[in-house]
Amino acid sequence: MKYLIIFISLCIVSCNAESTEKQTVATIAEEQLGQTPSVDTLKVFVDNQLTRIIKVDTTLSPQDAWYSINSITVSEGYNHDVLLAAPKAKAKKVKVYLIPFREELSPIELEERIDDIGFKLVDFVTLCDLNEQEMLLAMDYPNATQWRDENGNTCYAAFAYFDRKKPCKGVAYREKNWSTKWYFACVPK
Repeated sequence: MKYLIIFISLCIVSCNAESTEKQTVATIAEEQLGQTPSVDTLKVFVDNQLTRIIKVDTTLSPQDAWYSINSITVSEGYNHDVLLAAPKAKAKKVKVYLIPFREELSPIELEERIDDIGFKLVDFVTLCDLNEQEMLLAMDYPNATQWRDENGNTCYAAFAYFDRKKPCKGVAYREKNWSTKWYFACVPK
């Protein structure tokens, strides 16, 4: 974690400088993360991330987490099989990074981009707890996570508002691309 903080601090300083300094950021990222994310990926990550520290109820099953969010009554897609395949929370206190990628991405491209910057998508219960603890978060920052079921199908959970008035949540299979509006809930690897 200490390396990630150093890495982010260096990126904030360097991303506003000239391209030669951006190459230095990439070198630092390669050393710290063991991989070389693109300069554009680093800039998007640093410039647009939001963080939240939340408490996660690791005793909740994904089904209980889904139904415990009483503040969001509209369900914009629900598949019980996907809910059953949702991963359970492991950590009780989590620093969640909400990371946007300002381009349309397929589910596979999203996984690759998240991996490129040294992160992984949060589990289903963590995403539910995030939106329960900060009920209006999805109004300004529609947020989501995804995972694979035992057959390799992409599944997702998402929280957003329709027309900034009506809260909605969804859990289903994902085949189509993610639009540019989404923030993806992640944690460092």
